[in-house]
Amino acid sequence: MAISLTDTAAERVLSHLKKRGAGLGLRLGVTQTGCSGYSYIINYADEIDKCVCTHCGNYPKSFLGTTPEISELDVLGETIGREKCFGAVKGKVQSGPMTYFRVSSDDRAGTLKCYLGEGEFTDDPFPMDGGIAVTKVDRLRQLMRFVTRNGFEHHVAMVRGHNADVVNEAVFRYLRWPIYHHGGEIEPSLTVPNRF
Repeated sequence: MAISLTDTAAERVLSHLKKRGAGLGLRLGVTQTGCSGYSYIINYADEIDKCVCTHCGNYPKSFLGTTPEISELDVLGETIGREKCFGAVKGKVQSGPMTYFRVSSDDRAGTLKCYLGEGEFTDDPFPMDGGIAVTKVDRLRQLMRFVTRNGFEHHVAMVRGHNADVVNEAVFRYLRWPIYHHGGEIEPSLTVPNRF
């Protein structure tokens, strides 16, 4: 989704960033509050390699830093009724190393395709209910560009620890699925010259 600014508005944003002395831009979000139930929030974007990964339900207890609250999922509850969505785990994922992985079907090519990489769960606060994980991934914008240009869905699996090399070897060498290893070393291969 893109948000367009007038030239005057863009100049005003740049002026505020200059006065502040830091910031990459603005980040727009939505939070639950007020009479309507939702409100826009605008913050300075200070770190380009961080994002918030929310889970609508059930991170395992070992992912969370404290005993989770089990309740209804607030966002969905407002839409379909709280009595229909009980059982969501609410809590903040504790900090530490993580590996992410996504497998999708590529129906046109008749194969599966994947991406994976490593990052960190951070201790950064985030004012929203649900299963919240603030993550840091080096060169996140490059990864997001790859994900969107290659037709991957927005869900991704995450595990604790740095395990991407092992998963990459299994997928690339044994399963022979197309894979992008974000931040990984490029697998050496032979180049066959085109003679014609």
